[in-house]
This record gives sequence, C-alpha cells and structure tokens, in this order.
Amino acid sequence: MEISCVKKEENYLLKITVEENAVGIVYKVAAVLYRYHWHILEAVIETVPGSLIKDVFIIQGREKQDMTEEILENIQTDFAKLLYSDNSLAEYINEFNTQLWDKNNKQLNNSINLFNPPTIDTTVLDIQTNKSPEKLLLITGLLYTASIDIASLIVKTDVDFERYSFLLKKENGEKLDPKDLNSLEGKLRAVV
Repeated sequence: MEISCVKKEENYLLKITVEENAVGIVYKVAAVLYRYHWHILEAVIETVPGSLIKDVFIIQGREKQDMTEEILENIQTDFAKLLYSDNSLAEYINEFNTQLWDKNNKQLNNSINLFNPPTIDTTVLDIQTNKSPEKLLLITGLLYTASIDIASLIVKTDVDFERYSFLLKKENGEKLDPKDLNSLEGKLRAVV
C-alpha cells in the first residue's frame, strides 16, 4: 500500500494505491479522513480486476488546516490497520465519534437515483445532497454493511451541495435485483 499527498492550491491531492481489491476500501478511507477532520471534495475510484487499485481524492481540512507529515502518517497507519488487520470498522468509528450525524440537518432538496441501465453490467447510484462532511462515510458504510461492492465512484462538491455517482455490484459481480434496489433506496433515504 502506498499513500501520497501533494498540495494543490488550497486543497490536497491524496493518492492511495492498494495491491488488490478489498471490500470496503472507500468506506475505510472515508472513515479515516473523517476521523482526522478532512473532507473529500472530489474522488475518482476505479476497481479493475487483477490490477492495482489506484484511488485519487481531492481533500480539504474541515478547518482548512495544512496536511502535516504527522497527520499523513496517522492516516496511513489507521488505513493500513483497517485494511490489513481484523480491526472492526464499527469499533474504529466508535473510538472517535459517538454521533455521526444530527438528523435535524437533513434537508429536503436531496435526490437519489438508483437504477439498472440495460447497457452496462452495474447498478447506477447517483446522489445529490446538501454538503456535509460525514455523508460519504454514512453512504459508503451503508453499502459496506449491505455487501455491495463499489466498482466506481466520482465525487463532486460545490459550495452548498455534493454529488456522488456510484457504479455498484453485488459481491458475486451481478447488478442489484429489484428487491435490492427497493431496500437500498429506503436505507439511503434514511441517511441522505
């Protein structure tokens, strides 16, 4: 595993390379960055079977803080523990946060589009929501606990909103079936 971080204007470009795919990589990255007060502004995640996993994130400190060697080392250490050991992700999150999200912050202008296009072999999930640093953590956590693999993710943020575009598969590589779609959409509406 390799992690590098380079300053890009007022943000940072974080590159994570992992030797092989593992379930929940995006969820684990989101958890570690959230713990150290970093917000994902943009992300490009691609999972290609049989090759290195290279994820690229544009991140910004929630208090616009600089990335120090110590913080980067902590991020790398925590991510490695979550990726290569039996450490529970739930226990890791509970160590630093007792309540991730105040439901009073929920806004009504959110949209969720979840569907199976006939032309590709993945399920599409497109979410537009109000900007909130823990949303990606909550969404990826929900996908992780539902045993849904993220084949691709693109994150875009603006001043007031965020957009998450996912390509999803079941663990067996198939698209989600209609029952899975209904169940997942209901769970997503509870957190988005």
